[in-house]
Amino acid sequence: MKRALLFFLLGAAGARADEWSLQLLPQGFVEYEGSGFRESPSGWELKVKPWNPVGGLRWRRTLAPGWACQAQAWANRATFAGEIGNRSAIQQYGQTSLAVQSLWVDLRRPLRASPVEVVFGVNGSRQVFKRKNIVFGLPEPETARETLQALGGHLGFHAGRVPEDRGLFWDGEILIGHSFWTRNRLRAEGGPIDRRGYTYAFRWEGGFATPRWRVSAGYARQLYEVLVPGGRSLPTTGATVSLPINKTDLFGPFVAVGWRY
Repeated sequence: MKRALLFFLLGAAGARADEWSLQLLPQGFVEYEGSGFRESPSGWELKVKPWNPVGGLRWRRTLAPGWACQAQAWANRATFAGEIGNRSAIQQYGQTSLAVQSLWVDLRRPLRASPVEVVFGVNGSRQVFKRKNIVFGLPEPETARETLQALGGHLGFHAGRVPEDRGLFWDGEILIGHSFWTRNRLRAEGGPIDRRGYTYAFRWEGGFATPRWRVSAGYARQLYEVLVPGGRSLPTTGATVSLPINKTDLFGPFVAVGWRY
């Protein structure tokens, strides 16, 4: 996914675009929930809740009358966070680092006599975890680095109004997708979970636009559910490191600046 993001940025930099837009969530909220089955007979759930900056880059181009293409990339700053087990009163902090990256590419077709566009495309996500002392309350000499990846398609709607000269504008979209392929870098040890998942993205913003520039504020939310077979356990304790059910929720208010040409 890092290479995909880099190729997207380099390729888009050399292409003529109708619109660039850079979003920044200064204090984005990234909530991760994972469920495993090995630490206790009743199961195990983990929640990681960091506040950290999140950035998004959108690129849009009109391909032909009635058709447009858009690509957007999002990433957060890797941050160590607090962990809370739903089945346990024990909490620990500074043990799990989470980094999320995503790329969405799609085509857009407007509905007749309407500011609404139908959206369809593909998306991918990559999540990197660095975990230590995964067993609550017990020191563990190993550090696990886990990478989850997902690829899928999405459908949705986009709507917005921008003045021809200068004035107030609004813009927003909602995208819902299904992941057809998921992968965990750690070796799975079996289990009933299939390789699949789902995702959605919501964005709304409003602000002031000139023929060249836009300045706005809004709210964005994205969810990534990644399912992978089984999980990997630490050899010394048998505790789950890789959780088969993984859900990451990224959301918060943002400020944005855009350039049209």
